[in-house]
Amino acid sequence: MLYVNPDKTCLTGAARVAKLRDNPYYRLKEKHRERNARQTARLDETVRSRERSCDTSAHQTSRLDETVRSRERSADRKLRHISRENQEVRRRESELAAIRRNPSLRCNTMAELIANFHNLVSNAPHFVCTSCDQLFYQHSVLKADNLRLFDLPILQTCLLGTISPDGIEYICQTCNRYLRQNKLPPSSIANNLSFPPVPPHLPVLTVAEWRMLSPRIAFMQIHEAAVGKQLRIHGNVVCVPADVSTTVNNLPRTSSTMETIAVKLKRRSQYQHAFLTANIRPGCVRQVGMHLVQNGELFKKEHITFNTSILESVDAHDVIMQ
Repeated sequence: MLYVNPDKTCLTGAARVAKLRDNPYYRLKEKHRERNARQTARLDETVRSRERSCDTSAHQTSRLDETVRSRERSADRKLRHISRENQEVRRRESELAAIRRNPSLRCNTMAELIANFHNLVSNAPHFVCTSCDQLFYQHSVLKADNLRLFDLPILQTCLLGTISPDGIEYICQTCNRYLRQNKLPPSSIANNLSFPPVPPHLPVLTVAEWRMLSPRIAFMQIHEAAVGKQLRIHGNVVCVPADVSTTVNNLPRTSSTMETIAVKLKRRSQYQHAFLTANIRPGCVRQVGMHLVQNGELFKKEHITFNTSILESVDAHDVIMQ
């Protein structure tokens, strides 16, 4: 198509549009026409879904670049600083943080409070903290991916990559608070609190048999609460030091690991009632005790040793238990 302008010059279609777009009024009409066409097209859910998919893909692709992610974090941080200059915004943030820590604050009646509690404990505490390896309810943990965005040096040591049953890595609020300050959480596994694996060749001990090998025996009274029926500690926790070397050396030398002897554990020897009464297997206790003496850091620190010569010289028929 040709267009003849007033000065008798023939223009092609593209040149004609370019000439028309020099007019501000024409550009304004063109913008309105394009906007109306987009709004009409976006009434179709298929078009809107395709646009969202394209925008999401483009955003994810751009965020693969660390420079883009850093620029986004810087812009978000700057916007938060500007918005928090408003006292109303800071007050609202404090209220929301308090509600997150204590969801019961949003309840107005006792019925709402009870329903909120039942909702919180409806799922078992199977969300694992990737730092301290403890189990929590869902409202007590946060996603660890949000913490990794801070790129702190201590995260490489404390975040162990433990995945919860729902396939997400979580961190408890206590560990999260310390790690945001680039501090080592007291309960973190990285704070020398990891449990060494139990060798498969060692026998499985009972509670009483483990007490025979404990350098410190903790006595506590656990009662059921009158309201709620939950277990609680009553009174003080008493830690009694035990001489593991003497205890294990005085155990009778039996010919079978299945032979047992009766043991009564008391908080004090002059007490009549025993804290724990059970039968133990001396052979199993001695086997695990020898392994702990050779490999246990705590036993080496406490300088616990066993006199094997005495044990080998004692026969099971020569021992009389009082």
